[in-house]
Amino acid sequence: MKRLLIVLLVIALIGWSFAAAARRRRVSESEYQYARAAEARREAASAQSDARREARRAAEEARRAMREARDEAQRALREAGREIREAFHEAREAWHQAGDENRDAWAEGADEVREAVAEAAQDARECVADIPVPIVPGTRTVEASPEPPRAPESPEAPEPPGFPGLARDHAAPQPPAAPQAPSRPRAARPQATPATRPAEPERWVVGLVSVTEERAHAEARKKLEQEVSDWLESHDIPRSWTPPARLVEGMIRESRISRIDKEYGTVYEVRIRPDFSPERMATLRQAYRDQLVRGRLVLLGSALAFVLTCLAALSGYIRADEATRGYYTNRLRMLTAVGVGAAGGAIYHWIA
Repeated sequence: MKRLLIVLLVIALIGWSFAAAARRRRVSESEYQYARAAEARREAASAQSDARREARRAAEEARRAMREARDEAQRALREAGREIREAFHEAREAWHQAGDENRDAWAEGADEVREAVAEAAQDARECVADIPVPIVPGTRTVEASPEPPRAPESPEAPEPPGFPGLARDHAAPQPPAAPQAPSRPRAARPQATPATRPAEPERWVVGLVSVTEERAHAEARKKLEQEVSDWLESHDIPRSWTPPARLVEGMIRESRISRIDKEYGTVYEVRIRPDFSPERMATLRQAYRDQLVRGRLVLLGSALAFVLTCLAALSGYIRADEATRGYYTNRLRMLTAVGVGAAGGAIYHWIA
């Protein structure tokens, strides 16, 4: 009986020892897991703090880069503006210098022309100075009276020594003067008649025959426009330029419509007498020059507007990208490109 109790007691002790060992093992494992979890939490917290520091550093560097880019863009804009102003001043100085040179050249040319005219007049006076016939300005040579040249006077003989006045008292006799021919009465100078302008031949523009009067007038008008284009091209005005309708209408002096009876019916023909005078050409040339200058100004203004639009879009993109801290860079770039393209298309359609 005692042995049985001892065996049971030993078995109980062994079981209790195993249970205690298992409990200690479980406690140690839980502590180890807790320690590992705490260490993992510490590592995650440190990694998160490092990531936040890196993000703040990256954001600071991005803001610094954006500020530098903005400063560079502003500096480039200032440089471009200064270069444009310098180029404008240089162009203006070159223009003034060219104007001064042209004025000096014109003055020198005028002086040379005056000197040449004076020399020519002096040469003409020297050429006619030895002519015995007096020439009166405003008369013709056939109306002058001929005069023989005078006989040369004989030189006085030298006085002999000791006899003063002897050579003067016994001077050589002078030959008798030749009789002058009676002068002819001067004919009346014909009055200059003002030059009359030759009458220009009448020029008619005949349109194609048409069934109705409206179509006849339209055909005549089309023919007149073709004639006007040919006339302008002959005076160095390109055919691509279309004169305004009011000027073409103003060229019509007279319009006649003829009714022609044919076997197949009645047709109409319109004849137009246009004004192809130099005054009308001067009016059309002035209109062409005004339109050419207006087109060039519109083209220059459109180019400046497009450049200003591009600069405004670039400035807006930089400010918006800086305000959003670079989170919408691609979208802002696409929006800027779309805005610039739309502005360019609108300006092109406005010019066209």
